[in-house]
Amino acid sequence: MHREFYGAADEVTESLHRLHVGGLDILLDCGLFQGRREESNRLNRELPRWASDAHCLVLSHAHIDHSGNIPSLVKRGVPAIYIARRPPALSGEPCHRRKAATHRAQ
Repeated sequence: MHREFYGAADEVTESLHRLHVGGLDILLDCGLFQGRREESNRLNRELPRWASDAHCLVLSHAHIDHSGNIPSLVKRGVPAIYIARRPPALSGEPCHRRKAATHRAQ
């Protein structure tokens, strides 16, 4: 087994981890980096190559710092599998809508 930590290693945002087990690349989360606008924009657009080559994605929960960059993976063609403790956490869309509505209201 091989592990790599791309995001949330020294930060509290942008959770993205890779497990290489039995010839499979499994991602744990794919979150957005939250910080200064320019830095956030750059970091959220740059994913490591191994993320795009993954076999699947395991989502721990639907917070934006763990799930917000999933659309980037889908755009790159990653066949995603979502696994979580409770079914509502399987869909990040309602969480993202609430987050967007909160930002518009402020």
